[in-house]
Amino acid sequence: VYIYLQRKLEGIANTKIPKDMQAITITDNIFYNFILFILLQEVRTYNVIKQLQEAPALSKLKQYININNENFSFLSMIVILLLFTEKMFFKNTAFKFILLKNETGIDFVTSDCPCVNIYSSFIKDRLLQEHEIEFLFPLSPKLSILITDKTCYTKNNIVIKKEKDIDICNKTIINTAHRYIYSNSNNVL
Repeated sequence: VYIYLQRKLEGIANTKIPKDMQAITITDNIFYNFILFILLQEVRTYNVIKQLQEAPALSKLKQYININNENFSFLSMIVILLLFTEKMFFKNTAFKFILLKNETGIDFVTSDCPCVNIYSSFIKDRLLQEHEIEFLFPLSPKLSILITDKTCYTKNNIVIKKEKDIDICNKTIINTAHRYIYSNSNNVL
């Protein structure tokens, strides 16, 4: 997400009115609003806001607006969130929701960063590319949503029976957390 945010900020930093703003469509579609909600859980986090505040393009764009850094970061986050949701919903029909059903003895955890990009736990030596996106969002200890455009997933419901698969999901969530991790079992923590 950060590389996408950075590219969008760089793209709009050279113009007073971002061209992409005209493409934003407000809709009552439940699917669109659910994508927006899940992505908000990703971009509202401390780490993303900090990255936005440190983005070089932010200072270029900020010269057009007289506003403090925190408020400007928040407004930037909202614009980027809408642009990204627009891209996922209207421009890339390959994105789909997959319901992950956990049938193991280990529960999903969640954290103060409840939505995570799975790629961020595997790729540490470089910035993520725009196509390296796969969001995991736990709904309960036994259910999670995966938002992906990967073609390897042929079903909309996947039953997870291997504890190592849940361990991978939980480690990604734990490693992405800023301060708090939530679980209904101390054994998972």
